[in-house]
Amino acid sequence: MREKIFKYIDEHRQEMLTFWKELVSIESGTLFKEDVDRARTCR
Repeated sequence: MREKIFKYIDEHRQEMLTFWKELVSIESGTLFKEDVDRARTCR
């Protein structure tokens, strides 16, 4: 099972890093409902 997980991560590494970079770059202070909603539905 571990091998399958590591293989998946290796095969999707760049996609996951791009997703996390996009997610953490969203200004999502609680005063900005639109941005909070965007962060919640990212991807």
